[in-house]
Parts: sequence; structure tokens; C-alpha cells
Amino acid sequence: DNDQRFRYRGSKTTHIFKDTYSPFSLIKQGYTDINFWWGTDRSKFISVNGWAWNGSSRNAPTKQYQNTLSLRPNSDILIEYRLNYIDIEGSLYTDPYNQTIHRIKLEYNFTDRFNIRGIYQLNDVEDKTYSLDANGKIVDKLSSNMVESPTINLTGSWEYDKGSFVYLVF
Repeated sequence: DNDQRFRYRGSKTTHIFKDTYSPFSLIKQGYTDINFWWGTDRSKFISVNGWAWNGSSRNAPTKQYQNTLSLRPNSDILIEYRLNYIDIEGSLYTDPYNQTIHRIKLEYNFTDRFNIRGIYQLNDVEDKTYSLDANGKIVDKLSSNMVESPTINLTGSWEYDKGSFVYLVF
């Protein structure tokens, strides 16, 4: 049992505290967090790193992880794949939520002062609606909506003077 709490400003409790923003209640998280990190030397040709977290978000069981695979054929080129995942089961204080992000990044350093990188990222978000009982436990899945959203980003950076950068982003 941990004693971490979060501020809740919704209508599901009687508020006993107030700040300059609005009244709120302090709600116990109710879950113990477990964290795990791993990684190898990122300067090598192939490296892997990541982390995993199992805990709670606004009193809802939550699982989250990130894994990255990097290829660095030389000091000027970086090719990277990253997978991010989060799953929030839902509670009286937050809606269920599931998101997976796949990201590919290519980076090239023309000089130590001029760099260009491109990122392609696919975001998969599942918006879930559930029926909850009085204790906040899921009773029935009402609907689920999956949204896939790709993002493309191209960035050039130039350090024209020590510590001074110009960025061009598309």
C-alpha cells in the first residue's frame, strides 16, 4: 500500500479542500508502482533500451512501456525504431484508455553544426466506454473506437554560432 494521492475535482465525491482554482478531494492511488529500466550503450552500432511501468493513474490500473532499437552505422547516421504503449483500465476518476505509438526516426549529421532528421509516427488510440459499478469496477464494455493517426515531421537544424540554432520544421 502506498500513500500517494491525486487531486480530484469531479462530481463523484464531496470536496473538502480548496485552492485558488476550485474545490477538490484527495483520492488514494491504491496501487504500488513497479518500474523497470534496461539498456545498452547507445554509441554502439546496435543498441536497445527501454522501460516498463505497472501502477495506477487516477486510481485505475495502468501498464506502460517503451522499447527502442537504434542502429548507428557511423557517427553521422542514426536509424531508430521506438514502440510506446499505455493501457489504463479505467476507474471512477478516469476513462479507460489505450494507445500504441510506432515511431521511426532517421537522422543525418552533415557536419557537427548541421543536422537533418525525419520522423514517421503512427498513433493508434482506442477510446473505450464502459459501464462501471458503484466501486468503479468495469461491468460491461459499451463501445470501442480505434483511431489511427500518422504523423510526419522533417527537421533541419543549423548551429550558426556556439549555442545559437536555427530550425526549419516541416
